[in-house]
Amino acid sequence: MFGDCAFHDFGAFCERERQDAVNNTRYYDLLRVSKQATQGELKKAYQRLALRLHPDKGGDPNAFKEINEAYDVLKDPAKREYYDTHGEDALKEGMPASHEGTVEGIFEELLGMRMPRGQRHERKPQVGENVTHRIEVTLEEMFNGATRQLPMRRRRKCSDCSGSGSSLGAKSACHECNGLGVQYIVQQLGPSFVQQISTSCTRCGGSGKFVHPAFICLRCGGSGTAEEHKTLDVVVEQGMQDGQKIALRGEAGCTNPELEPGDLIIVLKAKRHPMFKRKNADLFVNHTISLAEALCGMDVRIQHLDGRIVGISSAPGEVIRPGQWKCIDGEGMPVHGNPLLRGNLYIQLEVVFPQQIDADQQTKLGFLLRTHEKPRGMNDIDCEPVACRNVEDVESEVKSRSNFGKIQNAGLESDDDEEDMRWSHGPIQCTHQ
Repeated sequence: MFGDCAFHDFGAFCERERQDAVNNTRYYDLLRVSKQATQGELKKAYQRLALRLHPDKGGDPNAFKEINEAYDVLKDPAKREYYDTHGEDALKEGMPASHEGTVEGIFEELLGMRMPRGQRHERKPQVGENVTHRIEVTLEEMFNGATRQLPMRRRRKCSDCSGSGSSLGAKSACHECNGLGVQYIVQQLGPSFVQQISTSCTRCGGSGKFVHPAFICLRCGGSGTAEEHKTLDVVVEQGMQDGQKIALRGEAGCTNPELEPGDLIIVLKAKRHPMFKRKNADLFVNHTISLAEALCGMDVRIQHLDGRIVGISSAPGEVIRPGQWKCIDGEGMPVHGNPLLRGNLYIQLEVVFPQQIDADQQTKLGFLLRTHEKPRGMNDIDCEPVACRNVEDVESEVKSRSNFGKIQNAGLESDDDEEDMRWSHGPIQCTHQ
């Protein structure tokens, strides 16, 4: 008997110590109501103080902020109960969603203590949708790296009302639906039959919250979001490629103030370069030389993407063939993530032949280039001279003659249709080591 009384007295003592340790009266004191105040009494007290302490009416901004904080907690039954039980400090650390019937709830009920914050389930904030934006970048910017200025016009949470849409800093519970967001309509179907229909509240739109017209935020007009202008820095790193994405965390616009802004995804679109072509980390360029340079030696100068001049020359006695390739190792694009490592620069040499030469030049060239006597062959046999002409574009000419002979051979079908011919007269591709 003595042990039971001692345990009971000790438990009551611990309960009193726990209640005295938490601060669960300050919000009531701010609103100047008792802890037993009803929701109607809380609301009247808040409205009376809000009108007197509003900054626009010369009130104290800090005091106005405190009564908004107090009313926001006490008007919510769940928050009020948690505040009465655990106090202000525990509420600010984060109110758990529901511990009823869980290990955490039993732990709290028996010991009057809260589980450590790291052991509780934290609800992740809801995030809005990501926004994709394309920007054009030059090959020089992807070679050297660059920072682009991107001016943005977007909607964000209103800073004047903290996204509430009210100049008071918080919305009020809707009177029509008592904060439930739905209304119930009873219809008489017959003498003894009625039907109850639930519908979204027409006053608050189903949110359960309402902003009085006298307290609508002037900046956002009650929507909770306002237009914002901001210039973002987009860093284009060396070696980035066409279609690569850059994520700017939390920089997207939003239309719902209750959601965290999503990410702004920047997609790079490479502009076409007039001289260089790119394939992965390698660069390709075409360069034209004269017949004299191809035969007698060349000295080519190319301006690189970073402004440097790189030069190549032919070896003594080397003859450059039309379409021949040269390669400069390590002068291609930087590798993204490791800009010290670079690809190769490939140069294709096109040889321009003269349109015509005079008889004297022809004789001299023939003497210089003829290294041995021609063997006897077809050139030594008499032949009938015929006229010929130059063809500038053989593919176009053959296409224009696709119907030639079909009129004369009407009724005959041929499987060898000239229209199906395919021509390829590109430059000869060869590799020079």
